[in-house]
Formats: sequence, C-alpha cells, structure tokens
Amino acid sequence: MVLALDNTKAFFTPSARSLIKRLSTTYDIWFVTLEDEKDLYKAIRKAPLIDLLILSGHGTQEELALNAPVEGYHELSYIDINDKELKRHLKKLAPNATIFLNSCNTAKGGKEQKNLANKISEFAPGRLVIASMEPFSINEVVINQIFPLDMAIGDKTYITKK
Repeated sequence: MVLALDNTKAFFTPSARSLIKRLSTTYDIWFVTLEDEKDLYKAIRKAPLIDLLILSGHGTQEELALNAPVEGYHELSYIDINDKELKRHLKKLAPNATIFLNSCNTAKGGKEQKNLANKISEFAPGRLVIASMEPFSINEVVINQIFPLDMAIGDKTYITKK
C-alpha cells in the first residue's frame, strides 16, 4: 500500500494513525508526504505492486490538494480531473487495487457528475475507487473488511464499480 499525504500534516491525526495501524496488519505500508504531482508519480513508480492507494488532502469535486501553494493556485500542487499523466501511473497498480480518496467532496454528485472519483475510476479501469460525496472526518470511516478493502464513510460514501 502507498499512503500519500499532503504536506500540511493535517491528515496525520490520531484517528488517521489508528486507521493506518489497522491497515498495517495486512498491508505493507509505504508512507509518502507529497509536495506535488511529481512526488506522487515518483512514489507510484518506486513502490512494489500496489494493492491499496490512499491519497489524502483537502478536496473539492474536481481536485485533491497535495500541497498548499505559497502564492495562489499551482497546478502541480493538485491532482485534478485534467491530469492525463495520472492515468499512465495508475496502470502500475495491482489489477484489483483499491484507491481511497481521503478527501472531502471528491465524489460530489455521485455517478452522474464530473468529479475526481469518476475520473480516477476512468483512469484506473478494474480498480475500486472509494471517495466521499461530502465533507467528512476520518472518525466516520468504518472498515468492514481489510483485504480487499471494504469501507464506508457514513452515508457519504461513493464507490465506483470495478
């Protein structure tokens, strides 16, 4: 598993550490703090076969922040629906991998809307994408099964079909 966090450390809370500890009973964890897209792509290239990819950062319907740019918007600081390069890197994931977008609103609108969860599902066919349609706290995440990962984010869960 690769666990990728934004560089603000906002997602490295006691609840998040508890989730990581629980996942570590089954997955080998490679923890990466990201500055930009290039760091994410490098981590995916270097990791062994990835069964679970967790991307954590503040989100909107169409993007996930990897870094808070010092001055204004900087495209490399976000994974967004226009990142065609992401598709090439997601091909390295295990064929039945799960991708968890630990980020608010990245599935806003669900199946019928243009959102990051749907775009990542399109970029990674055959992989399961789990995301939230609304803001949430990591405390709301419930793991039903560790491998393959089956989880819910309260009533905000959106899961793309493989």
